[in-house]
Amino acid sequence: MKLRLVGLAYGLVCHGLFAVAIAAMVGNLYCGMQLGLGPSGTAGLVWNLLLVLQFPILHSALLTPSGRTKLRFFAPSSVGSTLDTTLFATVSSLQTLALFALWSPLPGPTGSAGGPAAVALTVGYALGWLALLKAMAEAGLGIQTGSTGWTALWRGDRPRYPKTFATTGLHGIVRHPIYAAFAVVLWTGPHWSIDRLVLGIPLTLYCIFGPRFKEARNRARYGKAYDAHLDRTSPRFVPSNVRPRRTP
Repeated sequence: MKLRLVGLAYGLVCHGLFAVAIAAMVGNLYCGMQLGLGPSGTAGLVWNLLLVLQFPILHSALLTPSGRTKLRFFAPSSVGSTLDTTLFATVSSLQTLALFALWSPLPGPTGSAGGPAAVALTVGYALGWLALLKAMAEAGLGIQTGSTGWTALWRGDRPRYPKTFATTGLHGIVRHPIYAAFAVVLWTGPHWSIDRLVLGIPLTLYCIFGPRFKEARNRARYGKAYDAHLDRTSPRFVPSNVRPRRTP
């Protein structure tokens, strides 16, 4: 019973932070990154760059075996490995919340689209989020949201991980739909500012180069089966049904 309550407590913290972080991200991106509690003045730019850089650097580091080991310091030693996904999702949510809630709006030009352009950008923003949620579901919501870990502790069982990588839905036509959809939400929405550039450029570069590390991890885990999937969905962000066919 004690372990079940421990798992439930970690789950409540994890999912609560996840929900708040997503709300902050949706709202601030839609508003052109003009919201936030960061410092004002010239320190704002340096502050924002630090917020942006912490996300890909720490996120990638925690996905390594060494990173997972360090995350287990935040759980009882007897259940640390069981809570791997919950701990990772909790820290990722904290990173996301820091990035979007503690942002410092910068002085500079801002603008809002009007008429059909505003409708198109808003629809694109909504579709980007729908695609992101669908891609996360295909990859396994338990892993993406952290529920795989704490629910295993609640059941008194081992975590139930997907037996293979996602190959259907968006993953069947785009190699990395989570990264692609994330890039879409970074650049759509009807409100714009210099902040969108400060945020969007480095995170888009992360969306381009970050998948290399994911591919390396999946190659090590799945071998030739994953190589065949890469070939079917190459290049990274172009749907396979519109890429040029290879000649024999």
